[in-house]
Amino acid sequence: MTNFERYSMLWLLGLIAIIALFYIVRAVLGYQRVAQDAKSDYIYKSENNMIDDRISKEGYIRAYKRFYAPRNHAYIGGGILAVAVLTPLALGFIQYVSMFFWINAGRPPIYAPHGFVWQFIQYFATIAFWGLIAYTAARLYHRGAPKSLRDEMMRERKGK
Repeated sequence: MTNFERYSMLWLLGLIAIIALFYIVRAVLGYQRVAQDAKSDYIYKSENNMIDDRISKEGYIRAYKRFYAPRNHAYIGGGILAVAVLTPLALGFIQYVSMFFWINAGRPPIYAPHGFVWQFIQYFATIAFWGLIAYTAARLYHRGAPKSLRDEMMRERKGK
């Protein structure tokens, strides 16, 4: 039991990494499924004259994949993986900054390392760091989100 307690942070980060890998695998499988759907959708629509002649087969498939791709799973997995990988670095940085301010404040005993106030600051700084990662992942997800399939087809028609 002492080994588990000694390495409990690593166990927790490992569990978080496994959750991230679950989402990443789901995204990869989803991207493959969307690629297959794009080809069959193109065949169906081209046989029924439902596609603009100015869009090539490759362009239609690219637009379809951009619009229907499971981006949410990819960004969730990437964000969670970033939490698992960057948390030890963030904890080291937070520890360094806290120690710097404690030493330069004259080493007041109330803010001594590993005291109640110290742990409080470490805890909420870690949560703030995780929030920053979640915010960044959400911003990236929404910034690149396609508006509609029609817009993606127009984008392909223009050759972008």
